Amino acid sequence: MTDQEEYVPDFPEVPEDWLEDDAQVGRNNAQALEQLGEDLQYEKDRRREERFLFVAIITVLVDGYLFTTISNWSGPIVIGVIQLFGLAVYARHCGVQEVDQFIDRFLSFSPLHNRKSKEDSA
Repeated sequence: MTDQEEYVPDFPEVPEDWLEDDAQVGRNNAQALEQLGEDLQYEKDRRREERFLFVAIITVLVDGYLFTTISNWSGPIVIGVIQLFGLAVYARHCGVQEVDQFIDRFLSFSPLHNRKSKEDSA
């Protein structure tokens, strides 16, 4: 071989079934990627729900301690209402649908909630 000649390696011919195998591998990869995406979303939702439950349990424990030290009855009621509102907002942020459904059922007795529902449907 001289300096002017370019070396071209001999590659074996690619069998036709290799191309079909590559297409099948691509489909399998797409299915695996979709499954991994669904698994990741499920895990994220689960962790958000666990985080909400942790905050709710800590709130109950702290309230149990604090409410025993408060001498009047109005303090715990006001604190409890504020905490319920805060936990409801946090539950919505964490994606806990059960709390949203409970709030909708609870508010369905309110005349303002029924009026709003009628306006939305019109």
